Amino acid sequence: MHSVIACALVATFFLSSAIIVPVLVRRLILPQRKKKILVAVIIFSVFAKLAVTQLSIATMPNSMGDYTTWKTVAELMAEHKSVYAESGGHYCVVRDRGCYQFAPVWAWIVFGLDRLSSLLYGESMGAFRLALSAFLATTDVLIGLVLVYRYSYTAALLFLLAPLSVWLEISEGNFNNLALLVALLAWLMIRKKEPTSQAVFLSGVLTGLSLIIKHILALFPLWLLLYKNLKLRDRLVYAVVAYGIFFCSFLPWWDDPISRAGIIERVFRYNSDYGFSLIGRITQHLVPISTLDASLRLPLLSPFKLYWLILLMAIGALATQRNLKELLLCYLLALYGFSISLFDEYLVIPMLVCCIFYKSWASWGFMLFSTVIMIVAQPFPIPFIPLPWEDFLYPRLVFAGQACIIALLVLRWRDASAESEQINIPLLPHKR
Repeated sequence: MHSVIACALVATFFLSSAIIVPVLVRRLILPQRKKKILVAVIIFSVFAKLAVTQLSIATMPNSMGDYTTWKTVAELMAEHKSVYAESGGHYCVVRDRGCYQFAPVWAWIVFGLDRLSSLLYGESMGAFRLALSAFLATTDVLIGLVLVYRYSYTAALLFLLAPLSVWLEISEGNFNNLALLVALLAWLMIRKKEPTSQAVFLSGVLTGLSLIIKHILALFPLWLLLYKNLKLRDRLVYAVVAYGIFFCSFLPWWDDPISRAGIIERVFRYNSDYGFSLIGRITQHLVPISTLDASLRLPLLSPFKLYWLILLMAIGALATQRNLKELLLCYLLALYGFSISLFDEYLVIPMLVCCIFYKSWASWGFMLFSTVIMIVAQPFPIPFIPLPWEDFLYPRLVFAGQACIIALLVLRWRDASAESEQINIPLLPHKR
């Protein structure tokens, strides 16, 4: 029965997207030439991502990014096993960091995609990868349309055509953009001044949904508690609803001691590539992180993580005091710019913001460094001149990109009184 539900979930996503995308494009108030370019870019973006997936399947069958992890998650779901209880042993050995570290929604989605691809094309890793790539490519199209309607036409084109968008998300099988899509929709509901209480509540629900897809917005409700454009009651409702949905999503597994231990260890205490970031390197030069962490024992947070949490909250307090209009975008910049651990797939998070603020040199600096990282770091069958990559060039390029994101945040801070070069295109055409 749960197999049918999972298939219906992903099939509904594809079918509704096939209806929504043409309708939204048709309603855009744009010259016909620009509409045709947008349609061509959408088609190119989808087919390019599917082509990259097919190419990687053919030329690099053993290089699968997160696909192997998601396939294992789908198999566990098919066997009615807990992805949190079974996250030890074979599952964690699948990849060096292959444990399931998220709320359950993504597990249901990959399970549905696996079942749907099996029904249509039979059991194979290639079919699963193509289905997952189609899902992520469709998500990117929906983000592009949100950008057209609420930010700018250029931002949408850049997002759909950016090399990071075409290659990284698809080659890695990472799903940051799905959480970002829901996060954007949540933010747009309360972006205008003095939103209604109903809009704040619905925004909190969407934020909770974003959190149970992937917890990118883990600290954003705390930022919003300090946001002056909302009444205190609405801010509290927003935080309670968002965090309530997130924590309640784990309740079906909480009674099982093994699953509960897996959730605590791999979701709430997950450290990723701990210390690989600008702030990590700076801290390491001042005091070794291992020494810092050994100085104090905390139940869920290490001292270094607590230091990062305090820093992010201090930035949030200053941002809300400054009354920055695009608070969510500034949060995403701060999240990446001051992150304590970085992986290539995280590049997609600030990329979205850079496409919106495309007139800034810092945005282009980040895109340049990230594109070089993507081209050289990926195991693509192109002969490169041997370079001292892992220990020398790669971290410097990553940190240079991170510095560009910090610079972009500072520039947005400086320009807070004159908010951005945005185009607010109404959803429905004006009556003549």
